[in-house]
Amino acid sequence: MKVFAVTWYEKLRKLDYIIIFAVLSLTGMSLVTLAGAANDFGVKYFYIQFAASFLGFVTMAVMSTIDYEEIADKLSVVLFVLSVFFLALTLLIGTGEGNKSWIRYDWMPVSIQPSEFIKVLYIITFSKHLSLVKGQINHPLSLLKLGAHAGAIIGLILVQGDLGSALVYIFLTAVMLYCAGLSLWYFLGAAALLAAVSPVLWNLLKTYQKERIIAGFWPESDPTDRGFQALMSRNAIAAGGFSAPVFRAAQNIKKCRMCIPILYLRSPVKNLVFLVPCLSLLCFVCWLCVFLCWLARCREVMLLICAPARLR
Repeated sequence: MKVFAVTWYEKLRKLDYIIIFAVLSLTGMSLVTLAGAANDFGVKYFYIQFAASFLGFVTMAVMSTIDYEEIADKLSVVLFVLSVFFLALTLLIGTGEGNKSWIRYDWMPVSIQPSEFIKVLYIITFSKHLSLVKGQINHPLSLLKLGAHAGAIIGLILVQGDLGSALVYIFLTAVMLYCAGLSLWYFLGAAALLAAVSPVLWNLLKTYQKERIIAGFWPESDPTDRGFQALMSRNAIAAGGFSAPVFRAAQNIKKCRMCIPILYLRSPVKNLVFLVPCLSLLCFVCWLCVFLCWLARCREVMLLICAPARLR
């Protein structure tokens, strides 16, 4: 069996130390960011980020010893069934603000959003499916099967009420289909169809979903909630300049229940001098993932690499 056929020594010799350095640098920046905001938010988020980063690198090390072809060949169906099962389970027991995408219990130290973990399984299973159809991807029957595969996962996420995650999956699917060689005529047709039915789809959205979309383009429409993060990030950049400390708005930030962008954490290092290297490293990691696609030895590997690059 090839799943653990590669030894640790062989893996260490073949590691891509450039991308490891870039990821370690980004991780270090995130820890410095949270440490600098400890006076306003405490050290809880720093420890959570540190623990998550450690677990992430441990998982990466373990996954690097696994033969992806063996997993995709023998377990793709099982992984797909598990994905559907956990999404359906979340639909039954999940909670959230206007959706059922989170699993929360009093005895759990953290909340879990299964759709985030299932992205990895979806990338593996959909990549395998695309590799199976290969030159027949533009055949209507192949597209129908691929649509059923993607629709089962995305449909469950939509039923949960998590429009944001569903859009990520949709865009991820589109990128993988493009990399697999789907004709541009299909994309043009899909775009035309989407434009035609967009008024109907808009009326089907819930009020909070409409507000989130509007706030994404016009944050001033809801400056205290949906558009708060965008406005504070803009203020942080405007007030921070090139090397001055970032705009300090910790009291208002505490009212925001969403994710906290690094731009407006209260920290003396949050300025463009710090931001430019961070964004440069993020772009470099994305470019490197895409570059590895061209060096991949098979189409399935290309899809597995390119999909995470889109998620950066």
